[in-house]
Amino acid sequence: MKRNMMILITVAMMIVVLAAGTAHAGTRASTTLTNAASPNSVAVGDQVTFVLGETNNESFAISPQVKDFLPPGVEFVSATSSQGQCHFIPGEPNGSSSVECDLGTLPPGATAFIDVVVVPTQPGTIVNDANDLINQASASVEVHPAQGSPAPHGK
Repeated sequence: MKRNMMILITVAMMIVVLAAGTAHAGTRASTTLTNAASPNSVAVGDQVTFVLGETNNESFAISPQVKDFLPPGVEFVSATSSQGQCHFIPGEPNGSSSVECDLGTLPPGATAFIDVVVVPTQPGTIVNDANDLINQASASVEVHPAQGSPAPHGK
């Protein structure tokens, strides 16, 4: 009798633990995504770093993924993250490239940072968009003609 009761309690505890894990896995975690450009004004050929920050606002650890859509008119240089791994994905269906980062386990309240470095190839304003499952964040950079290059016609 005592043994049967222990088995019943053990099974009940396992069900509760599995249900709690399923509840967390099935919900979208509360996160904050930021995106900032450094510097925010460059010449063609100068490097720009987009600094993305993913913060876990939950009371439990999460495993977030962030995708950074590189703007047209840039060449990819590198992508590094404070934790996890990032991969460059050339030629998405829309013609642009992206960087996908799997940040591994992010504890409650923690922030992971991603540095995406690009080189603009033409003047104008470039806008970098990033997203996770919930949030979207953008940063823009003004790109000027390179020193010594002729000004565009009609300007």
